[in-house]
Amino acid sequence: IDSTKENNMNFRRIVIKNLPLRYFSSKIKTKPVKCDPYGQKGLALELSEINKLLPTINKEWSISQDGKKLSRMYTCKKKDVIRHDSSLTFHLVNQLYNISTNMNHYPYDIHIIPRKSSFIITLKTIPLKGLSYNDFFLALQLDSAHQQLISK
Repeated sequence: IDSTKENNMNFRRIVIKNLPLRYFSSKIKTKPVKCDPYGQKGLALELSEINKLLPTINKEWSISQDGKKLSRMYTCKKKDVIRHDSSLTFHLVNQLYNISTNMNHYPYDIHIIPRKSSFIITLKTIPLKGLSYNDFFLALQLDSAHQQLISK
């Protein structure tokens, strides 16, 4: 154990095999660190920022009146096929799950309508009580997966 004095504060340094592990001091006060996993300081996106991001995703996405949710209805039907195919719907929902798991960001709500081979997805970041950049990124990823699925 080695004692040093820096800026009128007493420090103790623990050295194991000449490797400093940690400094300790009873006089040091640190601010508590808040977890900010979305990088938005715990705040949802403002409407002005949402309006800037909206053109980056498909035009079929809509914002709720309160500006806290992003929704879209996906219909899974191949262009050359007359009837709807429910298996495509469930395949896209499965892809949504995989994308969400990789991003560690999940949709707020999914409403599947098997008879019409479609589903409605609603995005919202619950801890922020509104939208985050991750919601828009998830929307972009899902649009890409949907486009690839119906163009096959």
